Amino acid sequence: MSNNRFSIGEQVIDYTYIVGLTLILSSIIYFFAANWSGLSRDAKILLVILCILVFYGCSFLFRWMLGTRPFIGKLFLFSGVISFGVGVALIGQTYNSHADSYLLFLIWLIPVVMLAYITRFQAFYVLSYVLFHLMSYFYMVPSSVSMYRSEGEMILLLVCLAIINIILFGLLRTNLIESKFLTYATVIIFHLIWIILTFRWSFESYNLLLNGSYILLLTVILYLEVKGKGSRSSFIITVISLATFISIWLISWTFEYFTEFILFFIVLFVIALIIANIYFIRWLRLKLRMSPTASKPWWQKLLVGTVSAVSALLVTLSFVGLTILFFGEMISSFYVIIGLLFIVVSVFLGKQMDDTVKYTLIHVGILLALVFSWDIPLILAVLFLCLLPVIWTKTSSRAVRVFVYLSGTVFLFITLLKFDLESDLLVLIFVIVNSLIFMLGDKVTGKETRSLLKHNSLFYGLLFGFILTFFELNQWLYVTYNSSFFIITTFLGYRYIRKELQLQFRIVSFFWFAFLFYKYYDLVWKLVHKSIALSLIGIVFLLIAILLDRKRFFNQQKQKSNWVKKDVAIMIVIVLQISFIGYQYFNNEHVLSNGALIKLELEPVDPRSLLQGDYVVLNYEISNIESLSDQLEAGEKIQLVLSLNEENDVYEYAGIYYVNGESNKPYQRLENDVVINGVADGSNGIIYGIENYFIEEGTGLEIEQEASYAYVRVATNGNSLIVDIE
Repeated sequence: MSNNRFSIGEQVIDYTYIVGLTLILSSIIYFFAANWSGLSRDAKILLVILCILVFYGCSFLFRWMLGTRPFIGKLFLFSGVISFGVGVALIGQTYNSHADSYLLFLIWLIPVVMLAYITRFQAFYVLSYVLFHLMSYFYMVPSSVSMYRSEGEMILLLVCLAIINIILFGLLRTNLIESKFLTYATVIIFHLIWIILTFRWSFESYNLLLNGSYILLLTVILYLEVKGKGSRSSFIITVISLATFISIWLISWTFEYFTEFILFFIVLFVIALIIANIYFIRWLRLKLRMSPTASKPWWQKLLVGTVSAVSALLVTLSFVGLTILFFGEMISSFYVIIGLLFIVVSVFLGKQMDDTVKYTLIHVGILLALVFSWDIPLILAVLFLCLLPVIWTKTSSRAVRVFVYLSGTVFLFITLLKFDLESDLLVLIFVIVNSLIFMLGDKVTGKETRSLLKHNSLFYGLLFGFILTFFELNQWLYVTYNSSFFIITTFLGYRYIRKELQLQFRIVSFFWFAFLFYKYYDLVWKLVHKSIALSLIGIVFLLIAILLDRKRFFNQQKQKSNWVKKDVAIMIVIVLQISFIGYQYFNNEHVLSNGALIKLELEPVDPRSLLQGDYVVLNYEISNIESLSDQLEAGEKIQLVLSLNEENDVYEYAGIYYVNGESNKPYQRLENDVVINGVADGSNGIIYGIENYFIEEGTGLEIEQEASYAYVRVATNGNSLIVDIE
């Protein structure tokens, strides 16, 4: 018993370290994203290098002082590589490189992968996976510049990404890499990519080939799963993906060919699907020699839940479509009454029905009520809300109960909208209602029912509480809502980890981290002020963790591992990171000191970068040159000659360019001419790498309205950096 208590105590302390370091890292990101003008370029770079070294130094220090708890050392090591990512973003911000460029995430990814290999720490695996996909996304769809990619190119990139995910899944199955998160993520992303590829209007030229390929892949995967060469999780995800694929196709057909024939065909398809599912389950239970009274296995629940959900969606769509075609209008009360009848029949005659039929009718009834809830009498709304608890108590399906809770929340929200309540009051009502359900949940009989009710009320209570933190009310209410949400989620996190309630802890942790992430985009409170507050709170948590852990300090017992070799490898990775930042700093400063200063005409707009803060996107007069239209392919490198217009001191295109070192016509360079490097974007535009100008938070609108020119330093090799805009 004492060992268990000690283990739980370590979990609480570890969580305190995580909370403290997360808050401090968030404060660092917020601070640098604010682009505070009080710091010079040198000070920013020096400060981020200092942050990196402090985290890495603490990693070695804590691993030495806490020999029996290597997790803490790895946690600081992870914080160090997060700081390096901030440093790479800061280089881009300081010298106005591309916002959210795929290169940022590629450079950040390299040391993360190296440290993942060295330490085998799960956090590095997860971060590597996330960074790789961010890199891939921003390569395919750049955020700050326009880059044209053909259908074929996009398909090739997406297919390659899907293949990489399935290869990684194979490595996880062979235990070369051990990560439960990646096992789920790789399968989900694989199917998600293919669903995007096969979406009817995504890539119409290759639609038949892509859909045929995915059907073949699904057949092979399901065959392997049935043969026992897959896993339960991948089988579940694959079945859900197949259901999604079929639903999307049938729904898209319905909207494209809105005829009685298509709608009747879908109804017949649903009937055939339900019958096939019923007989398949009976056949499989018989083959597995399961007793008729035996409990339902997980695969049966999965098939029933998936088929009933898909069938209900298709039946609802077909029923509404057929009535519109026959009667020419939609009467909301009629549909809701039909929905209520379906629910009553399924609930009170459910014992005589197969589960697939019963759950399909329940889903159809709920969907009809939800779709037309905006225009029905109050009496029908009350009847529907009264039926939901009856469904909850009469069914044993967790999936149906989760859907019932969601439906009740949505339906009640739509109903209350009719009373013209203030938005924040409406959301606050749902926070209070879910909180009451959560507190009263302990009095509900039945362990499974009680836990499901508490999980749902906890999730929706936190969801509406999270929404409440974004209302731009008076300052006191804003501070109250935000501080209350942070305090409550932090408290609940400690409570659930102490009681070893994993699902509740994950729900709370999700909203706690979401709060920190989305507050980055909240413009009510400045990033600098958020940074100061978070850093102070983070330091307090970190000091508390160290205080709680003090009895374990200087315990030199270490797990058996070759840490000497690992330390050398980690030191090499750290040196490479610092060297990269140093090289980028000196290289950019050299351009700013020695490059030719030119003035260019521009047109800005104002977004925010994922890590680098506010910036304006600059579109230059030389960004679109009509004489070069349709002459360059996407990604092709070009050098343009710019000449000084002495009337306004602005540099303009001189009509001469170089591709592969060859000019379009003979050229004798003049004294003030400048050659600048660019890349064709594939849509008659040119990207110079100076399209982003990072600014202090909150100044974008002024710059967007007033800025007309940019001052740019161009090095002798053609590379350029923005100095200022006016």
